[in-house]
Amino acid sequence: MINKKEIVKILKKAGWIETDLGNGSHIVFIHPETRGRTVVPNNKGKDIPKGTLAAIRRQTAIDEIR
Repeated sequence: MINKKEIVKILKKAGWIETDLGNGSHIVFIHPETRGRTVVPNNKGKDIPKGTLAAIRRQTAIDEIR
């Protein structure tokens, strides 16, 4: 399982940009080239559920997210 801090690091490394669109409980990322968008829950230190990780992996096409 991956927590929020790890997934944010992976997304930023892959070129995803954190936006100011999220409210306090979620972080919205966009990709400048593909115009893709994904939302990461801001669950301070807790692991992100498997289903949510699968959705983020589909939206970003980053296989490193497991």
